[in-house]
Amino acid sequence: MTTMYERIGGEPVVRELCELFHALVVADDLIGPMFAGSGESHVRNLAKFMGEMFGGPARYTEDRGGVGGLYDAHLRLGITEAQRERFVELLLVAAREAGLPDDAGFRERFARHIEAGSRFSAKFSQPEVAEAPRPAFPPMAPWTWGEDDS
Repeated sequence: MTTMYERIGGEPVVRELCELFHALVVADDLIGPMFAGSGESHVRNLAKFMGEMFGGPARYTEDRGGVGGLYDAHLRLGITEAQRERFVELLLVAAREAGLPDDAGFRERFARHIEAGSRFSAKFSQPEVAEAPRPAFPPMAPWTWGEDDS
């Protein structure tokens, strides 16, 4: 069975997606300040995360600690709803520019996964979360793409 990672073209396409996205966010007035100075480290970490979520190597889990690393990366950012929405919007633009599959099924599922992930990041970025005990997180699980995926 072909993974989504293989279907989209593997590491080169994931890397291009992340480079395009990073260029869009740093130029954006609303969310650009959150990414100021992150440069190559953001592209590298996002590519590891996206690659793993597409079903590729578990590099984000190995290098950043999986969901716990994602939590740590967003802690104290205070992401607003408008910023979260712009993040999703720009990632979908980058997906088109990177040539990810344009069939409706893929785009709909991709958007749904990005929405869910952005909500996780926004929730755990709020100031009061930093004062609460760190939650226990399950291992990262690649996104699903099957016909019966809901």
